[in-house]
Amino acid sequence: MQRVLRPMETTLELVVDNKLDERELVKLAQDGSREAYDRLLQRHKAFVYSVCYRILGSSVDAVDITQSAFIQAYKSLKSFRKEASFRSWVCRIAINASTELVRREQRRLHI
Repeated sequence: MQRVLRPMETTLELVVDNKLDERELVKLAQDGSREAYDRLLQRHKAFVYSVCYRILGSSVDAVDITQSAFIQAYKSLKSFRKEASFRSWVCRIAINASTELVRREQRRLHI
């Protein structure tokens, strides 16, 4: 891992190696590395999207929920306890959001 100081910045950004495993990336992301979190997002967004699409049946809704799930995961990253993989954790966030959207739609249609 290499450290790079960008002009006009007071913090060091980590240049994240593609070979880091998920646990190392999570640790770096929890320590504040946006690049590490971006790597996690890139590794798992297609899978999370496909799960959302299967639940929702809409590509537009699946994109929205996928994005929301990764935002929520980022906000909650400090509380991630590593009992499960990051992939299953963010996927569970997406599944919960997807099923809630389906429930809201069903309620709206029945009113």
